[in-house]
Amino acid sequence: MRGNRFRHNLTTAMLLGPATAWLVVFLVLPFIAIAVFSVGERAPEGGYQAAFT
Repeated sequence: MRGNRFRHNLTTAMLLGPATAWLVVFLVLPFIAIAVFSVGERAPEGGYQAAFT
């Protein structure tokens, strides 16, 4: 019975892994980038300067 439970947990992890990776790459990371850039300001030379406004 213990091996069957391990196989069930492994199957669950293998099914959730790609979906979790997709969500992190295409949803969480862009949201973090937007949050970081939203608190910055334009640098004098026209680029990005990290700062709280």
